[in-house]
Amino acid sequence: MNLIVFNFEMDENSKVLSHSVDWVNHLAEVFEKVFVITLREGEYRVKKNVEVYSLKRDSVNRIISFYLLAGVLFSIHRKNSISGYFVHMATAFVPVIYLFSKIFNQKILLWYAHKSTSLLLRVSSLMVYKIFTPSRKSYRLISSKVEFTGHGIDLNKFPLIREQTEKFRDFAIIGRISPIKNIDVAIKVFKIFEKEFPDVRLYIYGDAVDEKGKLYL
Repeated sequence: MNLIVFNFEMDENSKVLSHSVDWVNHLAEVFEKVFVITLREGEYRVKKNVEVYSLKRDSVNRIISFYLLAGVLFSIHRKNSISGYFVHMATAFVPVIYLFSKIFNQKILLWYAHKSTSLLLRVSSLMVYKIFTPSRKSYRLISSKVEFTGHGIDLNKFPLIREQTEKFRDFAIIGRISPIKNIDVAIKVFKIFEKEFPDVRLYIYGDAVDEKGKLYL
């Protein structure tokens, strides 16, 4: 079986989407071949059965990127038998993919994890076969297509340490700096906690990736 994956970025050094590379490599373990169509690419290491096509979104406008997308899809389908499509958040791809799914009688699977319920998401949701999301808060439309998966952690990258010290002294928040993460709420709660346990420390690991995040920081 061969799969086409659509995502925003293939870059191990990305501040937000570095995990996309891991997702592709895990999918490559269960498919004969994985074709990745991405908007941006940087540095990445993928398995031998993975091919990556970049639409170079940073250097072309949206209309041109749609033409490039259609061209890449035609090229892949001409040379390979495809089992289906997996879209990682990139709902803008779905209307174009939908045309190919009808021509080749294939299904589109969408992963979505965001509070936004844009018109594009609403339209895309009508076109896909299944929608995977961690929780009800990460996909807020009502649909029988939704499957709630929860969040997963790659224990090969973040191994579980079973040994614990007698007392917890350090806490950490890991993720991008953004209002949606409610880090200010965590800090306020920690200040209350600190009054009772003055030796504890809070570490925040992450970066602001846009202007809203920088202002929030």
